[in-house]
Amino acid sequence: METNRTPKRSSLSYVLSIEPACWLSVPTVAIESVHRRVPCPPTVQPNRDRMFLLTQLHFNSIRTKKTRKKLMEALMNLPIGSDAYSQAYRDAMERVQKQDSDSVELAENVLSWIIHARRPLTTIELQDAIGVEVGMLTPDENNLPQVQNMMSVCAGLVTVDHESNIIRLVHYTTQRHFEQNIWFPSAHSDMMTICITYLSFNDFRSGSCPSDAEFEERLQVYPLYDYAAHNWGYHGRYGQTVCQVLMRFLEREARLEASIQGLLAEKLWNRHSNYSQQVLSRMTGLHMLAYFGVEEAMKVILQTTGKEDAKNSYGRTPLSYATENGHQVIAQLLLAIGKVDVDSKDQDGWTPLLYATRNGHEAVVHLLLTTERVDVDLKAKNRRTPLSHAAENGHEAVVHLLLATGKADVDSKDEDNRTPLSHAAESGHKDIVQLLLATKRPTLTKVMQTVRRHSHMM
Repeated sequence: METNRTPKRSSLSYVLSIEPACWLSVPTVAIESVHRRVPCPPTVQPNRDRMFLLTQLHFNSIRTKKTRKKLMEALMNLPIGSDAYSQAYRDAMERVQKQDSDSVELAENVLSWIIHARRPLTTIELQDAIGVEVGMLTPDENNLPQVQNMMSVCAGLVTVDHESNIIRLVHYTTQRHFEQNIWFPSAHSDMMTICITYLSFNDFRSGSCPSDAEFEERLQVYPLYDYAAHNWGYHGRYGQTVCQVLMRFLEREARLEASIQGLLAEKLWNRHSNYSQQVLSRMTGLHMLAYFGVEEAMKVILQTTGKEDAKNSYGRTPLSYATENGHQVIAQLLLAIGKVDVDSKDQDGWTPLLYATRNGHEAVVHLLLTTERVDVDLKAKNRRTPLSHAAENGHEAVVHLLLATGKADVDSKDEDNRTPLSHAAESGHKDIVQLLLATKRPTLTKVMQTVRRHSHMM
């Protein structure tokens, strides 16, 4: 009976047969030794990413051996078993650390950025990031590392997808390994500093771009601009450090304005014109810290500023952004001052409580309710209440909190004459429907009769 032979994961000869370019960097002694082994059938086409990851890592670990003895010793000591991947990654990092200091620095920068970036980075974005030095006022093309160098110093842990030009780790297990083992403890703090330094370049002194064409040109000229604008605060939140670079940036209105355009300008369709100009203005540093949830910097600024309740061009306050995004500590810091309007409304009549209830931020809702200064039933312009939004979006815990105050009007009607029960029923949130019915309001009984006639969920 014939059987299909599948190659072993440690079959170096097969890896070389499907990756001919690997031969270019293999010493003669290794080639001779590998050729003495029986090659795997050329008809076998395994999933390289999964089946041969370990083999590729092993290959990278022996490629520098100069004698047959050293090669065979290395082959005998290759890790096997359940811990093989982790050991192979540890071995790879050991090889990284044994390089010259410049190579080690480059490798650590590359790996740190790839591992901790909020989204995949293109090669040109990563080059731009690594080329930034604190104190720079203009980009320096002479400080950009070559892509080949970025890959070669990382001991086979990094690869480039040539279709998307994304530079990434070789496998998802590589990401998992680095997440479980803290190799770069200051990564987020360092990345925030680089992003802020980038956004503080002299060319951003002019503020936001006055047209779509100029904005798109800025995105092209400054490859890291999009990532830096979207994620400096993310890294700041997890880095939890306060540096002079950040504090100076928050005080420079024009540069801050340019970063906000990079963050909020969104081309929604192909012919979407003037999209870059439809961005909020009068956004302060406090607005941005509240938006991202950067706690340590917020503590520092609140000690000196008097703008904790400042409104942007849409009428939104820092507290509004903190509650919308679920940043409980930021909300606590703002409320502790005692000068913040808890029920402040934006142009659509939305309050901090409305934003928090819509997004289901239970801890933030609880915090707002405990101030005893918030109007639980304050309506937006469309006459919808916090309870209406919580019911529609299935946030049962938030509905509990609102009902527990005894102040939420279960029968309130919006501009379409709909109640919280109506929204919950239409969205299929049966538990919330039952929770609202348990209040035994007369109007609810009538509505429930209608719901039972028209809803499949009852």
